[in-house]
Amino acid sequence: MEQDASDSRPAACTVNAGLHSSSSTGSSTGDNDHRAMRADDGAGAQRRPPPRNRRFTIAAASPVGSSLAVAAAAEAAAASTAKNGSTAAARRRSFTYVEAAATHSGHRRRSLATADLMAVFYPPNTLAQPTITDAPFEDVGTASWEPTLERAIRSIVSIKAKCVRSFDTESSGTYTATGFVVDAEAGLILSNRHVVNPGPVVAQAVFVNYEEVDLQPVYRDPVHDFGFFRFDPRQLRFMAAEEIRLAPHKAKVGMEIRVVGNDAGEKLSILAGTLARLDRTAPEYGAGEYNDFNTFYMQAASGTSGGSSGSPVLDIHGDAVALNAGGSSKAASSFYLPLPRV
Repeated sequence: MEQDASDSRPAACTVNAGLHSSSSTGSSTGDNDHRAMRADDGAGAQRRPPPRNRRFTIAAASPVGSSLAVAAAAEAAAASTAKNGSTAAARRRSFTYVEAAATHSGHRRRSLATADLMAVFYPPNTLAQPTITDAPFEDVGTASWEPTLERAIRSIVSIKAKCVRSFDTESSGTYTATGFVVDAEAGLILSNRHVVNPGPVVAQAVFVNYEEVDLQPVYRDPVHDFGFFRFDPRQLRFMAAEEIRLAPHKAKVGMEIRVVGNDAGEKLSILAGTLARLDRTAPEYGAGEYNDFNTFYMQAASGTSGGSSGSPVLDIHGDAVALNAGGSSKAASSFYLPLPRV
């Protein structure tokens, strides 16, 4: 049985010389101390036995007292270390899915692959995630939505795509979605992972003036719901592509936003909303479907529907503060991927 550190006596040991048990509680430590003292007396030490029924203290300066004090101190340190270690381990287990799974399944050894996946399976830190950002509201001054949207729609495209073969979580078929130019010189368009598609896909982008350009998928994120298409800017003959700046630091609860994209199959729709949450859990679209994880989402009641995936969430200055990814079929709630994940 482990002895609590508060029961140890590192400086001295109290012994009842007239009884076989050191105290009325009968602790094993007291019994061992008493036996060690009696063995030392029987080994020929020239000492007078203490009077019966008289309590006395062996000082730590004596050889017996020193050994007992060291042993008690070591036992107390071991108990304290074990207690602190178990507390730290419990705290660690509460923050990692991997260690929790290992605990519930017994003493299972984690392989190197499992250890490498710890970075992927770390849950979001709810203690560090702010529900309201510290960034102050910007003074919009004379800013207006009309010129902002007129400029932004030149960077937003409607995407027509066809997946020629089912692969991973996506099935074959045709679909429409949205994207927006983030690098006009390189011809990069940001959209969702489920739009870029992990399978073989043929896609075209339609700009605001109805010019069409071919798209090539260049990146699909393995965890979060974003990806990139590329087009050749030289294919645009009647307009110059413009880009939208990414400004994730501007996101704030209460911010007025516009979601601009190919909502419900329309070429261009502008939906208004107000950011209500920055710490929503990632939406779940069902078993067998692609589901984002290991991140928070933003939420607003903008009422987006199919076709608006990949739309930029704009502030009044025309900067993108989030990426539209999904919505609720039972309410007007829309879910946005935070741009720090991109």
